[in-house]
Amino acid sequence: MTTAQGQEDLQAGLDSVNSEIKNQLQELITKKDFMNSIQALQAKLDARFDRMEEFRTMKITADANDELKSQINTLKDTIKDLQSKLKISEGQTKSKEDILNVKEEHLKNRDEQISTLTTQIEAIEKTKSELSSQFSELRKTDDNLPDSCPSDSPNGIYQIKLRGLKPFEVPCATSPPGWTVIQRRIDGSENFKRNWHDYKYGFGNVRGEFFIGLEKLHRMTEARPHELYIKLGNVNGSTSYAQYDDFKIGSEEEAYKLKTLGNYSGEAGDSLTYILSMENTPNMA
Repeated sequence: MTTAQGQEDLQAGLDSVNSEIKNQLQELITKKDFMNSIQALQAKLDARFDRMEEFRTMKITADANDELKSQINTLKDTIKDLQSKLKISEGQTKSKEDILNVKEEHLKNRDEQISTLTTQIEAIEKTKSELSSQFSELRKTDDNLPDSCPSDSPNGIYQIKLRGLKPFEVPCATSPPGWTVIQRRIDGSENFKRNWHDYKYGFGNVRGEFFIGLEKLHRMTEARPHELYIKLGNVNGSTSYAQYDDFKIGSEEEAYKLKTLGNYSGEAGDSLTYILSMENTPNMA
């Protein structure tokens, strides 16, 4: 009995141990599965974390891309604005260049004008110098001009110079020789109904009809004794003359009064002596 009982007890003990071992094994299996499950979950979690990190990285990258795109668009707009400003600036620069070119052309033209004016001024200065020399020569010539017609020269127009007057032309006659023609009336081409001014300074053409002028006559007769020779022509071609050997008239202050005549000779008639006597007759009024 003891043995049997012992065996039973042993068997019971073994069964109990086996049961416990099974339970422990079952528990171990359960723990192992749990660990595996945990590990599997951890692996999934890690994978999800990695994916989330990847997503996060992608999001960051996408956000960065969006930011870059925004910056690129901003830069593009800035570039467009700068290009527009550059185009405007180029247009302004071109306009300024055109203005500068115009100004340079103006300056060039002005330089050419200045050069031309300088040349003209130099030519004028040269002409002035030449004219000054010629004037000096003329003055020397004027100083050498006679104050009456030459007595040994042929008929013609000569220049004479009287004190206080500029040189002037007079007709000189040789019949009689050395006479200065002071008046000529031949065909009525000149009007002799003149005013005081004209008779003072003279009028007409010395190569035709003319009057020399009272001021010139006064200065001529004042400077030296003169004779007056009057030649008259008739329509039939005949001529006559009247001659006075001491002809002189007064100044403008004296109204160019006939002052002396001297002795008369000729066949034309003595009409001036009467005029002289009338001028020298005292006014009885």
